[in-house]
Amino acid sequence: ASPKVGPEGAARIVRWLREHQETLGALPSPALVPLSQVDTAALTPLPRIGIVPLERFRPPSERDGSQGTNRAPSAQCKVAAANDYEAVQAWLRLRIPGSHTWRAYRKEAERFLLWAVMERRKALSSLDGDDCVAYRDFLAAPGPEWTGPATRSAGRRPGGPSKDRWHPARRPRP
Repeated sequence: ASPKVGPEGAARIVRWLREHQETLGALPSPALVPLSQVDTAALTPLPRIGIVPLERFRPPSERDGSQGTNRAPSAQCKVAAANDYEAVQAWLRLRIPGSHTWRAYRKEAERFLLWAVMERRKALSSLDGDDCVAYRDFLAAPGPEWTGPATRSAGRRPGGPSKDRWHPARRPRP
């Protein structure tokens, strides 16, 4: 069932989609089962390397920051984080989740982490002054794979970043 459609309406829609599957393609099997019965693990995108939202990003082990050149020995660390992703998460936990400050910090940390790993091919915790200058220059003119639609939402949805339209940067204004 679907809100405002109900079980009977949903069944009619599924029947119509099946009748037209030659043109539209077959329905994926999770679409035929009520959402309450679908294994949520099957719906969760797998972590991957690429320009993706922070929740889905997993850098290669050599760039995850666990061995970052700016990382202190574990006995001296003030934050219990084994890698850069965990350090970013720990830093974000210092703010109220969902607040304007938290969202702004998250966006910038996400973009900086992705840029370090994908563009500089370094762990965030291995960046130096030259890398920071390069990041500043990048922000002035990010490449097309980093920019999304010049709309207010830029692919964000109330349920989180959209997997298809999400981009960590916007096109610079002309």
